[in-house]
Amino acid sequence: MKKRMMIAAAALAMLMSVTALAENTLSAQLEAMTGETAETQTAETAQTETAAGANVGPAVTASGEGVELVRSSVYLVENKYGNEIRVFAELKNVSGKTLYPDAAALNVLGADGAVLEEEDYCYRYPAMVGDGESFFVWDMLNDPEYPLDSVAGVTLVVENEDESYTDYIRTEADGWVENGIAGVEVTNTTDATVYAVEATLVVSGENGEILDVMNTGTGNAIGLKPGSTMILRDNAEDYTTGKRLTRGTCRAYVTYEHE
Repeated sequence: MKKRMMIAAAALAMLMSVTALAENTLSAQLEAMTGETAETQTAETAQTETAAGANVGPAVTASGEGVELVRSSVYLVENKYGNEIRVFAELKNVSGKTLYPDAAALNVLGADGAVLEEEDYCYRYPAMVGDGESFFVWDMLNDPEYPLDSVAGVTLVVENEDESYTDYIRTEADGWVENGIAGVEVTNTTDATVYAVEATLVVSGENGEILDVMNTGTGNAIGLKPGSTMILRDNAEDYTTGKRLTRGTCRAYVTYEHE
């Protein structure tokens, strides 16, 4: 119940801010100063954002203590298996301390701000996020009971802990994308065997947009000895074509448990 109330409040706040900006700032001030209509200014702003390439699809807003939204991609996918909504978001830790993502939820919004669908559990990785570092939230919604073109926005609510029972070590590395596979080579540079090695693989397009995100790992049953190297990889999808990804660059956010 608490989480739904937080999401509803975020949805209402987004709708009110968008309405106020459109009615008061654009139509009154900009038109008076420049002679441009609100519609002209909004179109030019949209073109600028598209050119920047950081965000794709309907707007995403995020709320949660100590985090801010960096970029997002929402893909509305139609294929022979049914409709899908793919949501990806990069969030930055601005809390001034290390955070451990504990929960994430999302709401899909219509044009009037009404909630079309709720999802109470979303993927959120890496497991540890230092101050100024990023983590990612994503999910897939299958066969929505509403038209894809009715989706106007997405709200995210995240909850983080500031302590953990697990002692993590986190690193970052450049990965690769090839023949529909994203992967990274991981080397244990510590002086002890490490376990539960995980890699959050983030594939970005030429404009910086998120193309796909996945998390893969070894689990606690497999260890990596000091100086040893292994490859972690997973399938990467292109939601604009319905095929495997053969483009983009991969950045890997790697964590492992340190005893």
